[in-house]
Amino acid sequence: MANIDELLSRHCKLSFPEHSEDDALDDLLLELSEYDGYLVGIASGVADGGKPQFKLNSDEGLLKRITAKMDALALPERQRTQIASYVESLAKLRAALERGER
Repeated sequence: MANIDELLSRHCKLSFPEHSEDDALDDLLLELSEYDGYLVGIASGVADGGKPQFKLNSDEGLLKRITAKMDALALPERQRTQIASYVESLAKLRAALERGER
């Protein structure tokens, strides 16, 4: 199983999903962007030897909500796949943080 350093490195190589003219999609991407910054910030601190400064349980269900919003939108398959891959990467990073893997 990959550790936080590896998962963070992989995640940072991903391209953030493309924005569009659709307001609902832009709202979803804004929420995803905010969560990305939150989680990557925590993971970066842990990777540098620190401890999480925020409780991860405060974001419980957020990735599920983002996925549900994505599923409710009529998106081109390429865009859906890109968002789903990004969400999956965040989920793996969050799981590693919960397990305390460095």
